[in-house]
Amino acid sequence: MRIGELAATAGVSSRTVDYYTQLGLLAPAERTAKGYRLYEAQAVGLIGAIQTLEQAGLRLESIAGQLRKSTEDLPGIVDRLGQDLRALHQLADTEKATETNAVVAALISRAHDLVTAATELLGALPQI
Repeated sequence: MRIGELAATAGVSSRTVDYYTQLGLLAPAERTAKGYRLYEAQAVGLIGAIQTLEQAGLRLESIAGQLRKSTEDLPGIVDRLGQDLRALHQLADTEKATETNAVVAALISRAHDLVTAATELLGALPQI
């Protein structure tokens, strides 16, 4: 699909698709003879995953950096995030100070959001 079609389907602007492409978050599958960029349908899911990660607080540059790395390690990263989340829960259960509990609760919430976003991203990535 062309950039305008991808943008409309994903619910973003063409400028967003262009910006994501410039950052390396998206890659066109091919170009037409007239130079139009064509994207695969799975780019729609990838845009949604990118936006989820961004809403969870990750910077687009960080997301792009992670996507440039091998996607084979993503399941391991998700597992480590899950382990960290469990460790934060244990810490929250053992800490007595209210202020510390508030910080730990915020960290648990953030870690949970990141695990959820990473899991969604795994499902949205094309098989490489």
